[in-house]
Amino acid sequence: MKHYANNPRQISKKELAQLKKDLAELGDLSGFVHNLETDEIIGGNQRSEAIPGIIAGKLKPTITDTYAAPTQQGTVALGYFEWEGERFSYRAVRWDEATARRANIRANLAGGAWDWDILSSWDAPDLIEFGFDFETLGNWQKGVSGLGNLLGSEEVNANGKEYDESIADGIHVCKCPTCGHEHAAKED
Repeated sequence: MKHYANNPRQISKKELAQLKKDLAELGDLSGFVHNLETDEIIGGNQRSEAIPGIIAGKLKPTITDTYAAPTQQGTVALGYFEWEGERFSYRAVRWDEATARRANIRANLAGGAWDWDILSSWDAPDLIEFGFDFETLGNWQKGVSGLGNLLGSEEVNANGKEYDESIADGIHVCKCPTCGHEHAAKED
């Protein structure tokens, strides 16, 4: 197994050390992490909105492993939700409020940073198709420009390199006159 060669997301040594600490203390925060103490989803709140039935209790997890006492990370059960023929990991924990709050922030705090050299080599229509929207790309452009201004250069990106505007070249926004929905389109 090896890393994806074109992964535009990189992690610093400090972030990697924090990730190792989080895994040791809190366990895997991906998938669905359910705190049985409060019956709350600590990790996977947006996924629980995307997969119908989880919040309403109509879709129940299949439990594959249980532990008589919580593990060092607080895990008491492992399993999965099955939805549309696929399995999505589920982990039940017993955490106090302080641990749950910390785990929720750690689960939602994006680790790593964009490698702008790799990302700028991707086509903007592909990035948009994969989930980046114009607002996000525009905010990046503003953020990069703002960072450049803060650092005394108008065109410096987070890696200290010149900003490459080609990420948005050849793309324009089409807006529906009826509902106002915007979508990206490649210029002809």
